[in-house]
Amino acid sequence: MKRIHAFLSLASALAAGCSGSAPPPAAPPAEAASPAQPPAPANTRAPARSPASEPRRLRVALYPYVPDYKGMKELVTAAFKKERPHTALELVDLGNYYKPAEKDSIVQSDAHVIEIDSVFLDDLLPTLQPLPPSVGLSDADFHPAAVSVGKKGDGWVTVPHWLCSNFLFATREAAPKLKTFSDLQRLARGSLPAAGLLVDLMGSSTLGELYFDAQVDAAFDVARAIPAGDPLAVGGTPGLKALLALRGLCAGEFCRSDLYHDDPSMYGRLMARKRGVALVGYSEILNAFVDEARSKCGGAPCLDEGALEVLPFALSDRGDRPFVWVDSLGVKSSCTGDCLEDAAAFLAMMNRDDLLRAALIPEGGAAPRYLMPAKQTLNAALDRAAPYYTKLRPIVAGAAPARGPNLGATLRAIGGKIDGELAKAAPPTITPSAPDEIR
Repeated sequence: MKRIHAFLSLASALAAGCSGSAPPPAAPPAEAASPAQPPAPANTRAPARSPASEPRRLRVALYPYVPDYKGMKELVTAAFKKERPHTALELVDLGNYYKPAEKDSIVQSDAHVIEIDSVFLDDLLPTLQPLPPSVGLSDADFHPAAVSVGKKGDGWVTVPHWLCSNFLFATREAAPKLKTFSDLQRLARGSLPAAGLLVDLMGSSTLGELYFDAQVDAAFDVARAIPAGDPLAVGGTPGLKALLALRGLCAGEFCRSDLYHDDPSMYGRLMARKRGVALVGYSEILNAFVDEARSKCGGAPCLDEGALEVLPFALSDRGDRPFVWVDSLGVKSSCTGDCLEDAAAFLAMMNRDDLLRAALIPEGGAAPRYLMPAKQTLNAALDRAAPYYTKLRPIVAGAAPARGPNLGATLRAIGGKIDGELAKAAPPTITPSAPDEIR
């Protein structure tokens, strides 16, 4: 605007000179006022919110390998919305939970609250903060192994959620014959080639943890499962020998199927369809067994829902030394202020008996999830609705917790070695049914 005003003043002076009279001196041009800014276009992005006006959001990474994980997420989301309507809950999916090198692993998760398998607990403890008293935890409410995992000194650092341990499932007729690992081998071999043992022997994490299980049973001591020296020197160990023996008990490729490893519930369904003489797995494999039995196996030969006995899974003739992996919920140290307040409310909610029962006994008559809760205050309610709990619980009553520094990475490396050894063993004798034939 200044340039326009000066140009007009010069033009006036030239005009006056042509008329022969000098104009009076021009007043200095006044500073022009800036015009009002036009309104922003409708598609112009609004200024960023200040931190104080940002909506509250809590990011949570739950343990994903549970029956009907989608339904579990919906249950938790609805409960938290009712609990904290002004805080948005974002459940983070971890597709590579057990692979520390991946961004979507539990080790690298940037969630505020993370559910940690105790195989990683010691590695992640430095990233966690002590839990505030408002979470409301009591030693008396939990399995002793869960208390050991959840507390650091006198204070709680995680909320124990689930217990995981391998069980042996067999029919009432077969169960009395199964006292030792040798008994299991005799029974399974006697049923081949038509049937055999049903167990998942695929995947580095799965095989590493089975190796750990066998080593614990051989030493009868969780602390001595991984020998001093080179932990990857598995040749000649009791763990390798036991897993090679297991491989020989499987009917064909049932134990070494990528399809079944990706959907391990298939082993529970196969057991319901009388395709195995015994079944090995965590407690939640009963979810698939019960679901299949209730559907009458689609018209195929089928066991009744209550046909199984639950036994310790002994990988040594010394018997089974029970131990448990504990999944527990912790809060990252970076979660402070409103975040910590919301996280504490989330943990208190997840630890409520009513929510735990809803997670384990779904509405609408669906099969119980049969996860083993670390909390013991709802045992009676679970026993009435899901009677297999009465058989599962005594087996892990005195179980020790399994944990240790770098244990997850070590067992995955061991599992990779075991996988190579199993690939050389026991050619198939029958071909497993594809999953679509069983569903």
